[in-house]
Amino acid sequence: MRVRAQPVKRSRISGAFLDTARQVLSKVGSPTQVTELVDLVLKIRPLQIGPHLLGQELYRTAKTGERGFVVEEYPCFKPKKPGPRTQLPNRGYVAAAMRVLSSPSAPGGYVDVREIARLACEAGILHTHSPVPEYWMFVMMDKRPDVFLCSGQLTLGLMEWQQTPYVNGPARKRRRAGRTSSGITEGIYERDIESLVAERLDLLERGLQLVGRQYSTPVGRIDLLCKDRRGNLVVVELKSFGAKTSEIVDQITRYMGYIKTHLALRRQVVRGIIVVGQVDENLGYAIVPIPNLAIRTFQLTIKNAPSFVPSDDR
Repeated sequence: MRVRAQPVKRSRISGAFLDTARQVLSKVGSPTQVTELVDLVLKIRPLQIGPHLLGQELYRTAKTGERGFVVEEYPCFKPKKPGPRTQLPNRGYVAAAMRVLSSPSAPGGYVDVREIARLACEAGILHTHSPVPEYWMFVMMDKRPDVFLCSGQLTLGLMEWQQTPYVNGPARKRRRAGRTSSGITEGIYERDIESLVAERLDLLERGLQLVGRQYSTPVGRIDLLCKDRRGNLVVVELKSFGAKTSEIVDQITRYMGYIKTHLALRRQVVRGIIVVGQVDENLGYAIVPIPNLAIRTFQLTIKNAPSFVPSDDR
């Protein structure tokens, strides 16, 4: 079975389109789902090119780190039990994904879309000319909520956001705020940050609810154990300045593994959020291959009282 995605003709997508996408992201001020980003850009700079082809080029640019774009989050999928009226295709990306996820050697649970595309190509059930088959796998699977359960989104951001502490507004405002408040942020204790985050979880992520604070497990105490708006469990770890990358990643993945093994229900995803004052390059790279793990940065400002400003409110 051969499945072909039309290769994007890069000459038809001008640098001006990508520049406009950068401007839109800077104005939005937070990572944006790729299809939503394409829609926003097309309102400013209409093109006679299919939106999914434009999305492919934006994603490809972010994947390679060109023009300062980065991929902030990848979605994960797992199959649903087909209903009596569910029509399943016998070819295409959806069919290939179903074969991968239903095979005896399937990873089980939610699987990163990149892994689904890789396994489908390696097994010879998906043939495509696209340089980014995982993008088309996401597009096609996302269209079938009757067939797949999805966790997360394919979101794009800007590299400069990962290099400076986050405050609301365009990147140039972030850098200015970072220079004026860095001394205050560095001098605050981790337990104080924990209190602020616990009291305003909605700023860390919309719909986040606290399950337990300093949640005790045999492998250590979790700073904040939460539940997101989809009912998934979220391990939140707050790290002070100077913490080693290896320690941060080892600790949160250990906690996520314990919660997944001993607390999560069958259909619950376990996610992780690392909250740090500033992301260094090593930490940014370290979390790339780990599904459902994200970073949030913070800045503190003092008016009448300290306030917590999260990296985004996804």
